[in-house]
Amino acid sequence: LAEFQAGTHPTDPDTDNDGLSDGEELTTDPHLSDTDGDGLLDGEEIHSSPTLVDTDEDGFSDNVELERGTDPASAASHPFP
Repeated sequence: LAEFQAGTHPTDPDTDNDGLSDGEELTTDPHLSDTDGDGLLDGEEIHSSPTLVDTDEDGFSDNVELERGTDPASAASHPFP
């Protein structure tokens, strides 16, 4: 019943294949593999927020920070162009 109400697949524990089970997606969208649209799968956002494009609000998106080896959760750690 819960899967029907949520619109998720009843036999697939991870409807959107983002690395988080549908049950884990309490703040994210179980139909979108990248809820915030930052280029990272929700399940990959271990050190950042899957609902914010720029977790630390330093002006650099989480995916850019990870690509350049900086911490997307720390405003003090930011990549330089």
